[in-house]
Amino acid sequence: MKFMGLWLMIGAFSCLSATALGTELKGINPGRDTLVRLPKAPKKVARVRLGVKLVPYKKLVVTDKGGVNRIGFAKTSPLKRNLRSRIERSTHFYIDRWHIELQPKAWDKASMTLKYRVRLYKQYGQSRDLEEQIGYTDVAGILEGSRFVYNFKGTTAIKFKNKSGQPIVELYIQEPFGPARSMDMARFKPSQLKPSK
Repeated sequence: MKFMGLWLMIGAFSCLSATALGTELKGINPGRDTLVRLPKAPKKVARVRLGVKLVPYKKLVVTDKGGVNRIGFAKTSPLKRNLRSRIERSTHFYIDRWHIELQPKAWDKASMTLKYRVRLYKQYGQSRDLEEQIGYTDVAGILEGSRFVYNFKGTTAIKFKNKSGQPIVELYIQEPFGPARSMDMARFKPSQLKPSK
């Protein structure tokens, strides 16, 4: 009985506090008018799935028999991911020390054709708070799918270099990876790599 009385006192005190608070604040009336109306749920936004592969280069210094240092560059392990971007605004992705921005440039609903500008940045520092833009490329493709999830049917490959002409990274864009499509990037030949901008 004492326990029930305690709960009744707590309930009455919280109601009085709410009423007092409501009368002190302007524009708030205690009672039925204080119900908060939630905003409408946003309309469904189409998502686009595409495969991305990054192949960074590593600088190598080799000393020959004559004691001369020779500089070379070797490819490191590729980084492959399936990305899911939004169709109406830019989307950002972070893979290891790389920042990829997918920016929609043109969309034709009749032909289901979408054009992206893909910007690539490299992150530096222990906290990765410093970024350098490596470059960008444009890629267009047809969207296939339904129910607001589409697969991007377009490909591009580009090799980014620094101002000295030394390779930094190769970027490949293609259809999403799947169990049977994990090695599809092998179809690109070095001659198909576009020069970086």
